[in-house]
Amino acid sequence: MPVFFFLAKFKGLNGTVSDYLLTFATIPLMLALLSYRTEAKPSTEVAVSRRAAGFSYTLYLVHVPFLTLLTALLLHDHRWQPTWAHLGFALCLMLAATAYAYLLASVTEFHTEKVRDFVKARLSFLFPAQSVATK
Repeated sequence: MPVFFFLAKFKGLNGTVSDYLLTFATIPLMLALLSYRTEAKPSTEVAVSRRAAGFSYTLYLVHVPFLTLLTALLLHDHRWQPTWAHLGFALCLMLAATAYAYLLASVTEFHTEKVRDFVKARLSFLFPAQSVATK
């Protein structure tokens, strides 16, 4: 974090040098996160986190087009002022985009493992050393 703040405030560095410094400062953080192998104890928070992570790619993929469509339909060419009413409406739009992504993921992303097993079973000649049963 200190490197990030330094790079954000210090204007004397060229952008490429700044990018490399941030990259090298991020590497130890990533290695520390990837080396943590303790499994989380079962809890409601863990279940909710895993479920949310289960549709994160779908959310990433569809939120901008969905929100762009809603904005075009609801706002046309108007701009919002930052009022409590508009912030509340924006929160509703955010929840709608999340619900849309969840529903879409429930018919796509949540079935990735089944599709992968199906394809591997049909193309087993391409994976002779691996079996669908061994994971």
